[in-house]
Amino acid sequence: MIKVLHIITELELGGAQKLTLDILENLDSSRFKSYLLSSPKGWLVDDVRNLKKTTIFLTSFLKRQINPFYDLIAFFVIYLYILKNKIRIVHTNSSKAGILGRWAAKLAGVTVIIHTYHGFGFNPKQKWIVRYFFVLLEKLTAKVTDKLIFVSKNNKIKAEKLKIGNKNKNVLIYGAIEKEKFLHRVIDYKSVKNELGIAENNKIVGMVGPLKPQKGPLTFINIAAKLHCQFANVKFVLIGEGYLRSKVE
Repeated sequence: MIKVLHIITELELGGAQKLTLDILENLDSSRFKSYLLSSPKGWLVDDVRNLKKTTIFLTSFLKRQINPFYDLIAFFVIYLYILKNKIRIVHTNSSKAGILGRWAAKLAGVTVIIHTYHGFGFNPKQKWIVRYFFVLLEKLTAKVTDKLIFVSKNNKIKAEKLKIGNKNKNVLIYGAIEKEKFLHRVIDYKSVKNELGIAENNKIVGMVGPLKPQKGPLTFINIAAKLHCQFANVKFVLIGEGYLRSKVE
């Protein structure tokens, strides 16, 4: 049986975490033995602990923020875990886990190393030297990766412009949903509005997503405040959870 280790920085609400859980739940257990390594932080920790076909290892040394001391320890924790469990395939998600996990896998002699990009750890708001460092780190780490998976076409194009990976190594695979859950749903809009305390003739503008900076929930609220002054019959509904919840409230 082939042992596969999935590594992700935090088990918060988000696309990377949802994709990881989907893979763990649907990977053929007759051919693959699944392992998951992450930090013990996040809203999905309990969901992960309920996975019956996956061996879970949560380490507090793996943190979102850069910290040379903890990052070095996390690197060796991952490396030793790979060796101990004789992992043959490593699949990383998210920036921090992607860098540490892939280099640990390379050092441990893992047969296949895969990384999925759900975004990048660098952005235009960073100082140029910081952004340059992260781009360089991604380019170097791509060299020890067998396949780079992108869930966004724009991210794939951006990576190739920056020479992260190459056209033979980079693959575009869109995220999937279980469409059967949504195709035949019948919604009673009147009762839903009544439940939310919204008048039947009011229009609704909604946002669904994790409450974190990348998704801009505070921007949504600022826009709602400005438009509400002009259009009294428009109500705004925000659905989500995350570490910005207190600021959002």
